[in-house]
Amino acid sequence: MRLVDALERRWTLLTLHPFSGAPRDDIAPGIRHLIVGEYVTLYRMGEDAIEIVRVLHGRRDIGADDLVT
Repeated sequence: MRLVDALERRWTLLTLHPFSGAPRDDIAPGIRHLIVGEYVTLYRMGEDAIEIVRVLHGRRDIGADDLVT
């Protein structure tokens, strides 16, 4: 399965189970993460939507600086 397909499939499941990702308050308040293969999706939940903040390689040392674009 291609990475993009795997990510989209997991994100679709995320709409049904938004709390399935682990909290990452060490990065920023309200940030959660999902692991798909070797990649980490950082996201936050809003009132009406889930915001995908970043998708990063899992070997990266992820911190608050990674949320700045």
